[in-house]
Amino acid sequence: MISIIIPLYNKEHYILDTINSVFCQTNKDWECVIVDDGSTDRGPELVKNIHDSRIKYLKKKNGGVSSARNFGVSKAMGEWILYLDADDTLKSNCIKDFYIAIDNYPDSDLISANFTISDGQHNQKVGSRCEGYVSNPCSELFFDRLYLRPGAFIIKKDLALEYKYNEGLSRYEDLEIQLRYVARLKICHISSFVMRYVQEATELSQHYGNPERDYLCHLKLDKHKIWDSLIKFKCMYIALRNYSPIKNKYSRKYLRWILFIILTRMFYECKFCFSKFPTRRSSDLQL
Repeated sequence: MISIIIPLYNKEHYILDTINSVFCQTNKDWECVIVDDGSTDRGPELVKNIHDSRIKYLKKKNGGVSSARNFGVSKAMGEWILYLDADDTLKSNCIKDFYIAIDNYPDSDLISANFTISDGQHNQKVGSRCEGYVSNPCSELFFDRLYLRPGAFIIKKDLALEYKYNEGLSRYEDLEIQLRYVARLKICHISSFVMRYVQEATELSQHYGNPERDYLCHLKLDKHKIWDSLIKFKCMYIALRNYSPIKNKYSRKYLRWILFIILTRMFYECKFCFSKFPTRRSSDLQL
């Protein structure tokens, strides 16, 4: 069974659409664990009015999205975990296509898929037509050919329990765990589009007021891992753009790597131009 983990915090205007997208799955072998992370709006009330044994409502003290995801996994009954944000929606084929992939790629630890981004007016496709085991997940992540967007991948439950979200982070926490995934897990990708990421809702929280809880401000290089270092140089570029090194001690330390950061950015841009893979180009990371 696939357990869908939904952290809920003040999403009363979106949560019913998200749950309805779960109900609309063509494959009904799922459970949905909704973790109320201390919401102060009507979201929890809306969830509790749904009477279906597959919907499990849990309440906890506010601790952030990472804490809610980790708590949800600990209570899940399924062998596979699918993280889903409370303002995103699954396509009706999502669970069915993941079950097919589980059968087709039995050695997988994590299975990723494509998705669409909606800004309220336009829908943009993100992903790749390639399908199968990913031979070098780090390089694919670097070139934006592998997107591990919550809602668009599943991971074995025992590994989700082992690779927990860092509860000390509130920005780019998805990137931090993705780097651990691609370094150690056997990943396969399917070409199906399985979810819709609603960008307009999450943009409200895109602020840079707390660098201590931003993963971009705590990047550490491992000289023995080339692709991991390239990804982090790419992230340092974003950190320097988001946080002035004059004012911010965290981004200031990256200036010693400025030549490598510039060269990495040039390598990323040039390689992208000649890539045969269909990807979404972005000046920032969409995680």
